[in-house]
Amino acid sequence: MSTATYETALMIWRIITRIFFREVRPRGAFNIPRDGPVIFAIAPHHNQFLDGLLLSQEVYRETRRRVQFLTAAKSLQRKAVGFLIRQMDNCIPVVRAMDEAKPGTGLVYLSPDDPCLLLGERTRFKSEFSPRTQIMLPKSVDSVVAEVLEVISDTKLRLKREFGSETGRGTARVREKLAEMEAEGKTGFPFRILPFIDQQEMYRGVYQ
Repeated sequence: MSTATYETALMIWRIITRIFFREVRPRGAFNIPRDGPVIFAIAPHHNQFLDGLLLSQEVYRETRRRVQFLTAAKSLQRKAVGFLIRQMDNCIPVVRAMDEAKPGTGLVYLSPDDPCLLLGERTRFKSEFSPRTQIMLPKSVDSVVAEVLEVISDTKLRLKREFGSETGRGTARVREKLAEMEAEGKTGFPFRILPFIDQQEMYRGVYQ
């Protein structure tokens, strides 16, 4: 994208952002290096697109440098938003496993003896899982996630680490909820499958 086109795009976005903010005053802009690599961490990140627009405008105004963003690939697939983002020609798409999640077959529950052994009822683990994919439980147990280490059978999965990682907090919550469900005559949780995403293409884009 030529400098004139980029500046025109920023001018249009500036008009739009002024609908929300009458005035924007950056602090510490002198700390931004005029050349060489630099990483901006925008946090807390409440306005997914507005924050990036404001950063682009202020960095370019102060240093004449263009900011490139890591952007959820799912956002680029949205008609209006995706079209506008692509016009800036400064976004590196990131495919997130969460965006590619799909519901699994059957119900799952933890082995009473092993927090890293997941058991299934009417499940099809062999066809739906492979090592490095992840399994996510429902919101009732805080949407905990664990990586699959081994697919033992259609009804048995070995997890790399227990839910909640080393702390085991997720496991405690899962067991507590399972006990409540058993008292109600229920046997397990529905679940979602998160595929393994190879981010090499994204890393190449960042490097270049």
